[in-house]
Amino acid sequence: MSGSSKNRKHSSSNKYQNNFDLDNYLEEKSNENDEQRYVDDEIDKADSRYTNALLVLAVIFSAMLWYFDWSPTTMYQSFFGGDNVEVNSSSPMIVQIPPINIDIPEIDVNLPDILSGSNIEELGPMVEYLQELQNLGLLSDSKLSAFEARQVYEAGVPINYLIELNNQGYLSRFSFVEIGEFYRNNIPFEYLQALDQNGYLNRLSFVEVTEFYKSDVSFDYLAQLDRAGYLNELSFVYITEYFKNGVTVEFLDQLKETGLYDDLNFIDVVEIYKSQN
Repeated sequence: MSGSSKNRKHSSSNKYQNNFDLDNYLEEKSNENDEQRYVDDEIDKADSRYTNALLVLAVIFSAMLWYFDWSPTTMYQSFFGGDNVEVNSSSPMIVQIPPINIDIPEIDVNLPDILSGSNIEELGPMVEYLQELQNLGLLSDSKLSAFEARQVYEAGVPINYLIELNNQGYLSRFSFVEIGEFYRNNIPFEYLQALDQNGYLNRLSFVEVTEFYKSDVSFDYLAQLDRAGYLNELSFVYITEYFKNGVTVEFLDQLKETGLYDDLNFIDVVEIYKSQN
């Protein structure tokens, strides 16, 4: 009984021994270990790269904070906005502006609003306006060209004013700009005649004529300036202000003698003159 049992066990052991390949088993176990080691190595490498990246970012972030002298709050406000962003400066700039006490005289200068007619509707259609000028003999190269006639129409100049200009001999002498501005500023024909008789009409611009008329600059004062050589070198602003404040030609000559004349503007001249008179 025991012998047959031993034979069965031995036979069974031989069967397992015949079917089991030890080398293959060991090789499989070895491959499983290699694969696990490979996975573990890759995980370790990934963890290492992630850790290194975090360290690099931390170093860069710290360098930015140090270089720009930023706090985390300031950086947040700079990138995402905030109510108040404080900027610290080691050397604040202090600018002291001295008080300015200058008595600047009022200057009433109305620069011309060229060709801005306000009563065009009273002139009727442009075609009829031009036809009437043509019938009066005023629409010609020696009087008003078609272009000039259209411009004075746009400026609102009535035909009666053009007729009077022509009768006075000024229609052919004035440009359409001068005609429009003299009409708009109500410059009397008598004033134009007086300027012409004193030799100033051809020398002065329409702006100067208008401002001298409005400021009531006398022809005697213009003559004094002209004889002393100031009329050609002074602008109408200087002349009108000198006239209003009584600045004499003799005072201007004194300033030239002292060498101050070229360094003073009209405000300086007026204030100095007033302080001595």
